[in-house]
Amino acid sequence: MTDQQFPFSAFEYLGYIVPGVVVLVGIFLNYGPLDSFAKLGEYLSSIKDASFAFYAALLLSAYVLGHIVSALGSFVFERQIVHRFLGYPSENLFRENAKPSRVFREYLRPYSLPFSREFRKIFVARFGSEYETLDQFLLCLHDVKERMPTTYNRLERFIRLYDFARNLAMGFILLAAELSARAIAQVDLNWFGSAALSVGLAFALFLRYLRFFRSYSDEVFRSFFILHFGHLTNRQTDPE
Repeated sequence: MTDQQFPFSAFEYLGYIVPGVVVLVGIFLNYGPLDSFAKLGEYLSSIKDASFAFYAALLLSAYVLGHIVSALGSFVFERQIVHRFLGYPSENLFRENAKPSRVFREYLRPYSLPFSREFRKIFVARFGSEYETLDQFLLCLHDVKERMPTTYNRLERFIRLYDFARNLAMGFILLAAELSARAIAQVDLNWFGSAALSVGLAFALFLRYLRFFRSYSDEVFRSFFILHFGHLTNRQTDPE
């Protein structure tokens, strides 16, 4: 079966399995009979040939958990944090002044005013002026998809990358909660330190998610601009 016939790539499966494994680690750490490598090894030795079924069940569990983590990541990071507080890149890129923020300055950085003006001219010449920012983005994306297939394939990689970073960030948030639960149960501050480290990793991955999210929209708009800039210039310079 070729890649064109197969609906999902290996990377997309890993985008669910890896975050699912992160959450599974926290589950095992809170499950007494299997909360260490030694206990896990003893259990696998006791079930012998059935260990293959155990590994298969773990893989399936990680995949299912990964979908749950993905849904949570989409709801928390995109629909709450991005939508409510930071704004989508399709809006931020065309603001005259960026929202004030030291931590998210790069994500909120808009285009230069000269580029925004030139882009607006090209967009209006192509589609008209009665569209909101999200509609503008979708129209540009459709144009790029239809006329620049190589660029569109590159854009799909951005989607996979920001999905993976977002899912893994949520996986580490859930792992931090699981590590905190073990710290409380055992009254052990070391586990709180591990939980804090997990939160730090989640935040770093969240910043990567924002970077890829912005890069995706930026690539769409710049590709649309390059696609039509020459046509508009030739139209303006042609003698009547």
